Amino acid sequence: MPTPLTVRYAPNGGKAQLEVDGKDLSEHVGRVTIDHHGGSLAQVYLELSPKADLDEVLVEGMVHVKETVHEDPADATLRFLDPIDPAEFEKAVLSAMELGGPQTFGAAALHVLRGYAGGKP
Repeated sequence: MPTPLTVRYAPNGGKAQLEVDGKDLSEHVGRVTIDHHGGSLAQVYLELSPKADLDEVLVEGMVHVKETVHEDPADATLRFLDPIDPAEFEKAVLSAMELGGPQTFGAAALHVLRGYAGGKP
């Protein structure tokens, strides 16, 4: 069985010091999650920041790598809006206004969009 890595994590307000086997990874990691259950080794999940230099974060040891892709928020927004039928959307907005909801079109539109985002038709 490989030797577990030594992780030092010292949060300090909005900035944290993070070392893995003595290598400072503080500038390359955007998020740290520690999962520990009694009787087992702690698991430390490091989410690299979008600006991380991958050559600088290489470590050897017992590592499970899960790659995550950060999607551009504009692309995610377009993917959310594309299937919305304009006529159905307008009908839903006007209906929300008639049912005592928000009294301006803009506020009602945001109300309906929040409902769509929450899975409500």
